[in-house]
Amino acid sequence: MMTPSIYLCILYFLYVPFIVEGSLGDSSNIQRRCLIACESLNCSESSIITFRNNQPLLERIFGWTCSEDCGYECMWKTVDQFQRRGLKIPQFHGKWPFVRLFGIQEPASVLASILNLIPHVYLIMKYREAVNPRTHMYQVWTLYALVSINTWTWSTVFHTKDNNFTEKMDYLSAFSVVSYSLIAFFLKLYGQSDPLFSLGLVSLMMAFFCQHIYYMAIIRFDYGYNMMVNIAVGALNSVCWFAWAGVRWKREKHVKLGVIAILLLNGSILLEILDFPPIWWILDSHALWHFSTAPIHFVWYRFITLDSQYESLNFQGRNVHSKLA
Repeated sequence: MMTPSIYLCILYFLYVPFIVEGSLGDSSNIQRRCLIACESLNCSESSIITFRNNQPLLERIFGWTCSEDCGYECMWKTVDQFQRRGLKIPQFHGKWPFVRLFGIQEPASVLASILNLIPHVYLIMKYREAVNPRTHMYQVWTLYALVSINTWTWSTVFHTKDNNFTEKMDYLSAFSVVSYSLIAFFLKLYGQSDPLFSLGLVSLMMAFFCQHIYYMAIIRFDYGYNMMVNIAVGALNSVCWFAWAGVRWKREKHVKLGVIAILLLNGSILLEILDFPPIWWILDSHALWHFSTAPIHFVWYRFITLDSQYESLNFQGRNVHSKLA
């Protein structure tokens, strides 16, 4: 499905400055003094065995270290002190404070990610049942579902336990969906009429994707650069699909579903801009955004199913006409 474009520009100017400047909570003296005291008391060689013996099983499975546990405990002490002084709730390392449930760092976002993952599994099976396998977009949309499943799997993992590796996999997997959506458009538009030109466009997009992954994973994990690349590809993506739909708006009624899905997804990004402290320390704007996108997959898969069926009928009609001629 298409990615937001103009709304991401708004997010870029709102979000990137906080990445550069750091967060108030983790840079506060309250948090720093608490961390030093906690790690000295609980994470020394003589104390670490006691910590491990007392650590809940799920937190051990998810890889929570003694230092990270100190960071969690001190986070709440810092939040308490800020509230006592009438100050705004601070963020820590660019994130709001969340209650950890069953070892899960961001429970609402994990649930929302799972609710986005499940539709792709279910709907691609329904698509494959409803569409002729010989339709040229059949395998394209099947791969799209697999890319999306991978993306939401890593989103689930990342929100369960944030570390350098899960963060990279979440960000880069998200870009894979952005990139593949554009590739799918190229294949949709030129895959049958001009295969060589389509192959050239796909090859260029794949080369750009690999370059971006290499830069982000090996050279420098640059939040601002990653955001701008997503904006550029997402904007091109949306414009291409809107233009395609505009040409077919009157004669192919199902294209309206595709436009609705794109508009809904672009509109849902507005939830990110709210950026409020978590309700009950669980539900924040990012989780709400993910919850809002889950139903949109049903609209998008309905569109690609009807579009593939329309394409299949037209292809059969052309074959019959050519035989009669």
